[in-house]
Amino acid sequence: MEFRPIRRKTLALDAAETERILTDGSYGVLSLSGDGGYPYGVPVNYVYDGAIYIHSATVGHKVDAITKNSAVSFTVVERHDVRPAQFATAYTSVIVFGIAEFVTDTAGKTAALRALTSKYCPNEGEDKVSDEIAAFFDRTSIIKIVPRHISGKRGAVA
Repeated sequence: MEFRPIRRKTLALDAAETERILTDGSYGVLSLSGDGGYPYGVPVNYVYDGAIYIHSATVGHKVDAITKNSAVSFTVVERHDVRPAQFATAYTSVIVFGIAEFVTDTAGKTAALRALTSKYCPNEGEDKVSDEIAAFFDRTSIIKIVPRHISGKRGAVA
């Protein structure tokens, strides 16, 4: 599949900036094809290392949607600043189009959970992190999004 290019090329972010935003972002919105053909967008915590990793319950809307259609998009908005006097918004954002898959091997799942806890719980001790991972391991799915296309954009107002 060929993905649409950004229409206003002067607003496009370069690859280094899109990578930085994906790496540093605190949350993103995972968009899926949901029930009844309705779009389903859900805010999630994630880590990025060339692929996006998200944790989830083992059952639910996300899991069902990915099982039916693994093509997804993922959006991170780094900043937005509404400028009422200019009728505009200054922002930087990244959108990833990719294929979602479930990480099922123990080593891969553990590595993703450790990366998530390292990002979101950096001050927790190793014992506590290990205990938490062990307690929820069997009830947790790891979703990996393999990017097929990534683009970043800066709002027109600086």
